[in-house]
Amino acid sequence: MTTVAEGTDATAAPPAEPAKIVLTVFESLCEGKTLDDAKAAWAHVAEASAKTPGMHRFQSSWNEETQTAYVTEIFDNAECYQAFIGSLDLPMVTSTIKFDSVTLQCASHQVAAFGDMITNFGMKVYLTDGCAGGGAIL
Repeated sequence: MTTVAEGTDATAAPPAEPAKIVLTVFESLCEGKTLDDAKAAWAHVAEASAKTPGMHRFQSSWNEETQTAYVTEIFDNAECYQAFIGSLDLPMVTSTIKFDSVTLQCASHQVAAFGDMITNFGMKVYLTDGCAGGGAIL
């Protein structure tokens, strides 16, 4: 796990109303897969996200020139994210899409709840403690 924020704020106590957690993923297609295959996988993921309490946003985007995607997910906590991941057909998703780079933005007190997911998905963790933002989603 890579943690970027440091200093006294990096171990701050949880705020009364925690900020949302943001996960961003750079993706590419697995060998032999097409953009249509990826769109089907993203539709599956978006549907699961919409059905999971605490998940606020799943957004995929595609760059035709680089043949890569950028995905953003916004959610309340690790528990809802684990429920969301548990509802996916992961073999279908991971046989279509490669997770090239995964970035997790959350407060220091939220990191431990992700457990092995940080290593399994190769997440780079950026701590939001003491940083601007984290208010209501507009």
